[in-house]
Amino acid sequence: MSTFLRMTGVVDGLISNGYDFGAAGSVTGGTPLTNGTAVVVAAANLSTSGAGVIPAGGTITVTVAGGFISAAVLGGGPWDGFSVGETITIAAAGTGVAPASEWGTDITITLTTADVQVGYSQLNVPLDNFGCIDPQSHTTDSVQIDLIQPGLAANYKITFNGMSTAALALKTAVSVSNAIQVALQSTSDVILNPYLPKGVTPAQVVYELA
Repeated sequence: MSTFLRMTGVVDGLISNGYDFGAAGSVTGGTPLTNGTAVVVAAANLSTSGAGVIPAGGTITVTVAGGFISAAVLGGGPWDGFSVGETITIAAAGTGVAPASEWGTDITITLTTADVQVGYSQLNVPLDNFGCIDPQSHTTDSVQIDLIQPGLAANYKITFNGMSTAALALKTAVSVSNAIQVALQSTSDVILNPYLPKGVTPAQVVYELA
């Protein structure tokens, strides 16, 4: 028997780490712009107009050339929850150098359909021959679910990293644990597909030998 848990999550407005907005028309402001070396702007000096999440360690590296922004590169992702039309504002006062030496006003990035990814992502986790499960910590950092096969010293674990709240971690643990129990009780090949709670994606899952 082959039993898989296909975990599906919504990727809602994900902007990839390392994404470069470049000199697109969606980048405005910053006048007057002065050519210079790349300037790294920290999360504390970034803001959004919508539900997009700027990660705690998020940065945007801005490079000015020829009087225009030649690169605006994201760092410290993941950047999630953004929507088309939402704006990311880079404060002039947050450049770390005298603002007038780089740009004199805030820079605004207006997100387009080319900037954000909206869709679903999946991860298949094999559950063959495991007799029971054991949900572990429900912290704001991660939640771990052990797949235990009686009599074996080495088992497997599923770890969800990057939980934003303990409540979300607990909800994830309960949802996935219940799905695993149903899958393990099946007497035929099965692919069970529990949708992960909003805010959790398969990209946060690590499946490894315990």
